[in-house]
Amino acid sequence: MGNLLDTPSMLLVQALRLGVVVLLYALLLRLLWTLRGELHSTPGTTSQAAAGAPEADAALEGFEPAEPDEAVGPVLVVVDVTANERGEPLPSLIGRRFHLGASNVIGRDPTSSIVIPEAHVSRRHARIDYRDGEWWLDDLDSMNGTYLDERQVREPTSVLLDDVIRLGGVALAVREERV
Repeated sequence: MGNLLDTPSMLLVQALRLGVVVLLYALLLRLLWTLRGELHSTPGTTSQAAAGAPEADAALEGFEPAEPDEAVGPVLVVVDVTANERGEPLPSLIGRRFHLGASNVIGRDPTSSIVIPEAHVSRRHARIDYRDGEWWLDDLDSMNGTYLDERQVREPTSVLLDDVIRLGGVALAVREERV
């Protein structure tokens, strides 16, 4: 009686099994690499606006604030928080306002322009920039995705007043208000 691995169909089955195992290991390594990036912050990481980069100043070109007593400014307002990592609501964030500069990184990292201390928000989750006379939202390869009015942001997307941005369990509305 010959070896069962000598038949072509058994060789194909063994090759497919090996392929599946290799694919699973590749996915596991990708997951571990992503988690490692989420857990370890990069020292010295700051947004362009925080660093005072000339690109950030140039991006504000065309954005003219009104007189100080009538000044309005774009803000993100936390309008909803579903829960933290333990499933508990975080009501202390609701109503919190974040004034927007020319370039804003949103995330858990303390060096972010807008810090959201919520477990489902990545260290550097998203960026909202003012350029070409518009606000633009971009996901920064976050783990849980960035959503604009319930649609996932996969490329830089224009943002309008009253749009709602969702990062993890936090919803932020784009408003313009007196400062």
